[in-house]
Amino acid sequence: SLSSPPTGVIPRHQNESRARSLLSAAAIPLVLVVIVSLGALVSPRFLTVANLVNVLNSAAIIGIAAVGMTVVLLVGGFVDLSMPATLATAGIVTLFVGSVLPAPLAVAVGVASAAIAGLVNGLLIGWLGLNPVIATLGTNVVILGIAQALIGGQIIYTPFDESVKQAVTASYYGVPFAVLVLVLVAVTVGFVLSATTFGREVYATGGNPNAALIAGVGPRRVTTIVFVISAACA
Repeated sequence: SLSSPPTGVIPRHQNESRARSLLSAAAIPLVLVVIVSLGALVSPRFLTVANLVNVLNSAAIIGIAAVGMTVVLLVGGFVDLSMPATLATAGIVTLFVGSVLPAPLAVAVGVASAAIAGLVNGLLIGWLGLNPVIATLGTNVVILGIAQALIGGQIIYTPFDESVKQAVTASYYGVPFAVLVLVLVAVTVGFVLSATTFGREVYATGGNPNAALIAGVGPRRVTTIVFVISAACA
C-alpha cells in the first residue's frame, strides 16, 4: 500500500527511537569518560592505582546505599527519602548495642533496625498505597527523631576495641574493607535480580504491576521486600 514503507527500509521514527535509546544507554559511560579524562589532564596522579582505590573507599558507603536504592527504582520508579536517617540511626543503634554485644552481633542488630524502618516504608507504600515521596519523607522525620532521642545531644564514642577498628579500616590484598563490602553487596543483589524468581518479580512489578498481579506476582509483597532491602543497604 501507499502508506507502507518499501521493503528493507526502516521507518524514520524507529531510527530516531533507536538513536535515543543508544544515546540514553551511553550517556553515563560517556560522562564518566569525560570526567576521568579531565581529572587525568588536571593531575598526573589522578589515574594512579592509589588514587583510584582512595576514591572507591570514599564512595563505598554511598555505593552500598545506591545498590539498595536501585532495587527500589526498579520496582516502579519509587524513591526512598528516609535512607539518610536510616543510615544514621542504624549506626547509632550499632554503637549502643556494641557496648554489650560482640561487634558482628552489634552490626547485625544495626542492620536489623534499618530493615525494620524499611518494612514500615514498604507497608505504608505497598499495602496502604501512600505516595512514596510523602511516606518516606515522613518516616525520615520520625527516624531522625528516634536518633536524636537515642543520643540525647551527646557525642557517642565507639565501644569496639582496637582490633575491630583495625579490621574494618584495613586493606586486604590492596583493597579496602569497605570496597570489599560494596563488591559483595553489589554482586549479591545483582545475582538476586538476574538469576532468581524474586528478581524476575521485581522487573515484572516495575514493568506493569497489574499484569504482574494477573501473572501471580504480589506487587505489594515485592514492594515491601525491596524497601526492606533498600533500608538494610543503608
